[in-house]
Amino acid sequence: MSRQKVTTSIEIPLHIEQQEVWDLEEELKLVESVEVDLHEPKDIASITSLVLHITINVAENVAIIAGGVQAVHTVAKILYDFLHQSSKKQAEEIKRKIIVSKHGKRVEIYNSSMEEIERILKEI
Repeated sequence: MSRQKVTTSIEIPLHIEQQEVWDLEEELKLVESVEVDLHEPKDIASITSLVLHITINVAENVAIIAGGVQAVHTVAKILYDFLHQSSKKQAEEIKRKIIVSKHGKRVEIYNSSMEEIERILKEI
């Protein structure tokens, strides 16, 4: 059995409070089969990037998806909660610009349901 990593980037606008980003990173680190790399820019006018590596076990070209599917589901829930947890109108507007990117495709996820975010993480 081999392990395959699926990598997804989440672009976070610079106006989101740094502590919120760190809290999101810590929450994602708790998900089994997920590795998180936070790339904070040295330039304060740049976006922050969270890179997620979701590990999926593969046996003879067939993915043993239980762990991978659960990890994607959990990540989708964490992202959905992160997007909609703020009570401040300004923070809500900023979070509308969060983008998930993978293989050159970029998708804004703010108006997506948790199920749509999960589908986006699986597809792109």
